[in-house]
Amino acid sequence: MKILKSVTNSITNIIKNIVPNRKRISKPNFSPQVKNVIQNSRAEALRLGVDYIGTEHLLLGLIKLDEGTAIMILKKLSIDIGSLKSVIEEVTEIRESIILTRNMPLTKEAEKALKATYWEAKKLENDCVETEHLLVSILKDKDATASLILARFNVNYETFKATFQKNKSDVSAK
Repeated sequence: MKILKSVTNSITNIIKNIVPNRKRISKPNFSPQVKNVIQNSRAEALRLGVDYIGTEHLLLGLIKLDEGTAIMILKKLSIDIGSLKSVIEEVTEIRESIILTRNMPLTKEAEKALKATYWEAKKLENDCVETEHLLVSILKDKDATASLILARFNVNYETFKATFQKNKSDVSAK
């Protein structure tokens, strides 16, 4: 949970610097699903033998969760989730498992994506950061490892967001 607290504090500090009237802005509120994704991403990074969390690990965390709007939209885009996981693991060189006792740092890409989730949620008039906000934030950076992997499946920021908008009524019913 140190990662989640660190990300929340970081986002809050950015918001305070950008928006002078702090009374109108609250701390980012991550949904239980997003909290699980962040925890899953740490476990996935460890499983792959790395000592950092990148956007590819956040994507593996979403896949491991196997629920939420982000996964639903990927399935609507006809993405085979098992194939996606395999490609991520191929691209991410699997090393010997490691055991970490210290906090795992986020890559700049992952940190940037997690910070952007708050604004994505606000743009969609949500008070809570959900899985779709996380994936949209990752996809915004076309050079992020996870974005490059998703591009192999013809998924980018525009296609994901358009499919989300088109299926908004299905999402609301969840």
